[in-house]
Amino acid sequence: MIRPHWRVLTVIAFAVNFAVLQIPGRFDGDPAAVLKMSNLVAPAGWAFAIWGMIYVGELAGIVWIFLVQCKDCQDAIARAVPAWCAANMAQCLWCTAFRPWSIDQLWVSALMLGSIAGCLFASQRAMLDGFNSKGTPSTITRMAVVFPRSLHLGWTTAASIVNVNSYIGQEQFGEEVGLCFVVLSVALATVVGLGYTASGLPTGTVAIAWALQAVSVGKPTGLDAENLGSKVLQGLSYSEHAAAILLLTIALASAIASQANASLGLPDQPQHPPKDLEQELTNSSSDIVTDDAISG
Repeated sequence: MIRPHWRVLTVIAFAVNFAVLQIPGRFDGDPAAVLKMSNLVAPAGWAFAIWGMIYVGELAGIVWIFLVQCKDCQDAIARAVPAWCAANMAQCLWCTAFRPWSIDQLWVSALMLGSIAGCLFASQRAMLDGFNSKGTPSTITRMAVVFPRSLHLGWTTAASIVNVNSYIGQEQFGEEVGLCFVVLSVALATVVGLGYTASGLPTGTVAIAWALQAVSVGKPTGLDAENLGSKVLQGLSYSEHAAAILLLTIALASAIASQANASLGLPDQPQHPPKDLEQELTNSSSDIVTDDAISG
């Protein structure tokens, strides 16, 4: 059963994170300024609206953990608390790094965003492992706790990749290097997005698809964009759009399959036999091998 101080820690971590986010001066405090940075994967302005969905959803999740009555659900959510708190603290660090003083060290903010995503992934997997060991969580628990945090996971994953490309553009390594990183970035985002769905977190995949679509219709800026020309940039846009459609299709298919399994009472992921049973089977196999050897 989830302990009271774990609930308190969840609230404190979220509140501190939200308070630090309100401190003005970050680059993203002025989306127009962010979009003017030299970047071959500059997203469209509407991409940042996802933050509103993330925080409203996570706030609803915090309210729900005080209302949920299912003890198994409480235990599963409790498993996620340490990594959830770490993710919120990492986001506080990102807030201090994504500012004008670090314009020449944008890799720092990219690293912080990657840390947020890593902690959120650990948190979500811990929660899902708890659910899978006890049974499928209720729809409202998924909607209030699992979905918004997975959305946060996917968005910070995509944002870290965008930040890396901002660093490449800001440092002016050249259009060849910039183009190479864009191609690798689209491939990496696609692979990670597919991995999130395979891990039972399709909402994270949807967030990456959202980011890729925003990048596909965004306007690349800077000297690298000018040197590559419109035809190359248009080709990149097509690939980003195709990757977004692929990820969205896979995520929706996975969500439909999970819902069908839940309706049939089947687990979302294969269930492994208990360790005691595994040990018993191993011992039995050893006995059979021994008997065969004696008979031979």
